[in-house]
Amino acid sequence: DKRKDAALEIERSIKELRSAGQPDRVRDIVHYVVHELAASPQPNVRKGALHALAGVAIGLREDLPRFLPQLLPPVLSSFCDPDCRVRYYACESLYNIAKVARSHCVLHFNEIFEALFKLSADTDLGVQNGFQLLDRLMKDIVAES
Repeated sequence: DKRKDAALEIERSIKELRSAGQPDRVRDIVHYVVHELAASPQPNVRKGALHALAGVAIGLREDLPRFLPQLLPPVLSSFCDPDCRVRYYACESLYNIAKVARSHCVLHFNEIFEALFKLSADTDLGVQNGFQLLDRLMKDIVAES
């Protein structure tokens, strides 16, 4: 899948930029994905943006907490997207972000909980499956904290 390959490439690029001490370039990539791709009117571009945001999070590793305020809003707003595949990829993206951020997600718990609450009523089976995995992870993270 092209989106997954692109997300892996972004992950590699973010790791390289972190290693090279270029936080401004990382910020530029995050800004582009959040403000250009995630806001696209095209569902396929929004799906790619969600994959990219997860790739950014994985690439950032321990630097992720300072970028959570930029990464979370487009993912959480995608839970209300009219396209069920975008909502599913939003679940997958938040799952991957939360796996890296772990306890740092607790600082954003109210926004995450509100978005998950809305998502819990989704009628699409795929979205429900993604939601349930994400819900279990969030419960584990809260219990660890």
